[in-house]
Amino acid sequence: MAKYPLEFDLMLRLFALFYNPQEVIYVLKRTYSLIEATGDTAKCIWNKRDSLNDSVLKLQEAYTVGLTITNYHVEIRLEEGKGRDAAPTMTATPGQRRSTTSIGQHQNGILSAERSQPRVYNFQYYDPQKHCAVLTFDDGVPPYAVCTLIAHALSPLCDPLCSPLYRLAPLTLAGSAIEFLHGKQFAYHRFPLNVESAKHE
Repeated sequence: MAKYPLEFDLMLRLFALFYNPQEVIYVLKRTYSLIEATGDTAKCIWNKRDSLNDSVLKLQEAYTVGLTITNYHVEIRLEEGKGRDAAPTMTATPGQRRSTTSIGQHQNGILSAERSQPRVYNFQYYDPQKHCAVLTFDDGVPPYAVCTLIAHALSPLCDPLCSPLYRLAPLTLAGSAIEFLHGKQFAYHRFPLNVESAKHE
């Protein structure tokens, strides 16, 4: 007997494929900005899988603001979408943030006691050829549903060096992903998945 229903098992295999523990995933473009109290925008935003057990995905994440790099871990609960053709959901709960500021050879580290509230993302689009995906979420404030385009470091769309200027890679994705980025549609796009090539750990 299968451990999970077929659709749920396929969803877990999808996340095992995309969130490959050997590959770093970078944020390429977002329809919103993460702006700190200093007025600086977060750059070089990336994550990497720590583990995937049953329906819980754990990631290590980091971003850079000015001379400060912030690292933290995120625990994500994976669930099927509610309704036919609805996107799978990812309820992400961040842990404590550790920030390190480097000036010359000197470093100063701060461990934040503040924890962010969980956020529910929708895994809206996946392109297995270009190794990229589109996530959306709705916090209930304008512009309501917003988008994030993420891709593997090995993807030709991505700049794995995360240059100081944080140049956004050219958007040569399929038209559907571009429509997501322009906020024109938010329907879940299914895709062919070779279940034999996916290993759920």
